[in-house]
Amino acid sequence: MIIEELTNGVHRQRLRQGSNKFIDWLLIEGEQLWRIGVDSMQ
Repeated sequence: MIIEELTNGVHRQRLRQGSNKFIDWLLIEGEQLWRIGVDSMQ
């Protein structure tokens, strides 16, 4: 599990899902957002 601060007050927590998928949890000023992404690099 990776937690990093992207910019001031914005944190991202990345969860790996399988070989090439991931879910990003974004915490922006106390509001939690999420997105699902796929790594294009194989």
